[in-house]
Amino acid sequence: MRTLHNIELKNNESGFTLHWENRLILSHTADAPCLWIGAGVADIDMFRGNFSIKDKLNEKIALTDATVTQQNAGWAIRFTRGDAVSATLLVGVDETGRLALKLKNDAPHHNRIWLRLAAQPDDHIYGCGEQFSYFDLRGKPFPLWTSEQGVGRNKQTYVTWQADCKENAGGDYYWTFFPQPTFVSTQKYFCHVDNSCYMNFDFSAPDFHELAFWEDNATLRFDCAETYVDLLEKLTGLLGRQPELPDWVYDGVTLGIQGGTEVCQQKLDTLRKGGVKVNGIWAQDWSGIRMTSFGKRVMWNWKWNSELYPQLDERIQQWKQEGVQFLSYINPYVASDKDLCEEAAKRGYLTKDADGKDYHVEFGEFYAGVIDLTNPEAYDWYKEVIKKNLIELGCSGWMADFGEYLPTDTFLHNGVTAEIMHNAWPALWAKCNYEALEETGKLGEILFFMRAGLHR
Repeated sequence: MRTLHNIELKNNESGFTLHWENRLILSHTADAPCLWIGAGVADIDMFRGNFSIKDKLNEKIALTDATVTQQNAGWAIRFTRGDAVSATLLVGVDETGRLALKLKNDAPHHNRIWLRLAAQPDDHIYGCGEQFSYFDLRGKPFPLWTSEQGVGRNKQTYVTWQADCKENAGGDYYWTFFPQPTFVSTQKYFCHVDNSCYMNFDFSAPDFHELAFWEDNATLRFDCAETYVDLLEKLTGLLGRQPELPDWVYDGVTLGIQGGTEVCQQKLDTLRKGGVKVNGIWAQDWSGIRMTSFGKRVMWNWKWNSELYPQLDERIQQWKQEGVQFLSYINPYVASDKDLCEEAAKRGYLTKDADGKDYHVEFGEFYAGVIDLTNPEAYDWYKEVIKKNLIELGCSGWMADFGEYLPTDTFLHNGVTAEIMHNAWPALWAKCNYEALEETGKLGEILFFMRAGLHR
């Protein structure tokens, strides 16, 4: 047995145990291994933000043998099953003293990992992002994939079945815009995974939590505390803390209105005459509308539409003087038949299809190109679109929508597969918006809000 950085790793006749701050994290024996690896091919189909996800699994192998080697900074554990199948787990601490587990399959074609963390039968588990169906996650698996929330939360209901039949839009209990590969245990520790691949955190078993990764590597970080408040402080120290919102947000209600400058003014006047304190107007259709069989859709060409919103620039300043802010809308797609998309295409800023042509997504009777946010030039160009067309217009905020829609069969500038980047896309899109505010000195004055997300 050796203890280092509050990590206790103890070998026994058939395996090992790993404790962190007196909490059992891993327990491995030949009969009850903690690690499986395998190979699979993802079968992912997207229809308007709803995903059908299957795994064509070729093999899943329990790595029953483990050899522990002591190193200066911790341990290296080599897991094997015979001579042909192996993986390596590095155990140590990160730069801030958290427990860090870094796992890598030795053969690149083994692109699946199942790691079992030790658990107690009476543990309760919380987290995994914005979960709408369950607060305590114990007893169920939770696939982690950003998507539309879907219609309904139970595949057995008639309404959800109808939504599936019509547009593959039936939701399930785990569907969420904002998955998060992080959970908190009532043992007062948290576990966070750095990866963005498709994951499934299964809390069904009484004595372990099985974390599945559709990738050939995974990095996990753990920390613990004596109280939940202290644990939360440590967790936000890793994930970051949201800046304070502007003061005006708390002083009245924000009206969601569409229809043009005068419609906004009329509804604002009506509310104020009724004694309602209004702090803002959120008009998603500031860039114009597109009529479809579904009804009015926002025109995805992120410029002020002066026909629908005449004199909007002047009215925004007038409303500000009256204590009413103006909020708009944007997403990381550009309508294929409009000039922003044409400019992006000429500059080479759209994601590509398998033939190297610009990739266009069908959004319900119209198509849109995908801005390749992994291309630094495209990223900076789109940031300038936000600065010029929203911030300079006088917008005090906007919804930064559609982070969950990245299709998995498109090709990106950075060379990373879209399957791996899909969950990371909302965070990259948020970063683009955040930097636009930071670089214009508007943090704390202007806000943006999203429905999709992922902390990395």
